[in-house]
Amino acid sequence: MLFTPLGLAFIGLPGLVIALIASFIAYAVQFPLRGLLSGSGLTTTYSGVIATEGLLRIVLPLALALLGVTNPVVFAFVVAVAAAVAVVPALLGSDRSWLVHTAPRRRVFASQAGRLIVAALSIQLLLNSSTLLAKAVAEGSDGVLAGQILTCLSIARIPIFVYQVAQILYLPRLAGEWTKGELRSVRRTLAIALAAAVVVGVLITGGMATLGPWITSLLFGPDLVLSLQGTVLVSAGVAFFMVAVVASDGAVALGAHTLVLRSWVVAVLCAIPVALFAGDLLLRVTGPFIVGALAAFLQLIAGVVHRYRRRLRDLEGSAR
Repeated sequence: MLFTPLGLAFIGLPGLVIALIASFIAYAVQFPLRGLLSGSGLTTTYSGVIATEGLLRIVLPLALALLGVTNPVVFAFVVAVAAAVAVVPALLGSDRSWLVHTAPRRRVFASQAGRLIVAALSIQLLLNSSTLLAKAVAEGSDGVLAGQILTCLSIARIPIFVYQVAQILYLPRLAGEWTKGELRSVRRTLAIALAAAVVVGVLITGGMATLGPWITSLLFGPDLVLSLQGTVLVSAGVAFFMVAVVASDGAVALGAHTLVLRSWVVAVLCAIPVALFAGDLLLRVTGPFIVGALAAFLQLIAGVVHRYRRRLRDLEGSAR
């Protein structure tokens, strides 16, 4: 379908489709390996994989830009290369015992993994909604809007890559506290994570509003500088999204897989009316990201609080 005239008209170049397929293959290798590392308690190696990928996704585009490369296909392949190269150090390590695990029960695994996969697809759809919508609805002189939004989004969401490294430092701890019934510790750990995400979100929005245009012009040229209003909207969407992702990861650590699935699917559904009916073009392409992220967060935090209180009542009842 991606190679059909309609698909190529939307994407632009056949090479971008190949780069997308390559990234699918790279992540199909990386994600199971990350799961094995996490399940084996190798948090340092796990963090190293994510940190390496995040670093490569920042350094490689900068290196290509400095070398004068302008072909978008080359930049698109950075995602696949970074994802594949990041797992090489783990695979070349002397200890490979983490690669051997007892097979899980298929029905339980399929149920939980299936829900998380659908949730992950919804998350990615929401995260990239601004760029996809800009490409779909922008016409004529507004056609550059897609590139401006993509550039702004690429800079604004760099902290998300940093969070991916930090999450392994507290998520196993949070899951362990929940399993042991240490609810006071659960509340403290999750509160600290959410508070940190809020602070980072404020810094993202403020930083992009003040320095975003200058950084974009320096790295990508003045033609790709988004307006101040657009920059604030995109960075605010990233901020809301990051807080929602922290709440989502917390829900996963608490075993609330259905809550995670429902929250992100409903978030996408909440974003659709904004994309269809918002009058202003800028709001039409950035509003769904903000509305969807906010909808996901509200559902997730309400679900986590409900699950926490129910577990607290159960523990208090069993203690009597």
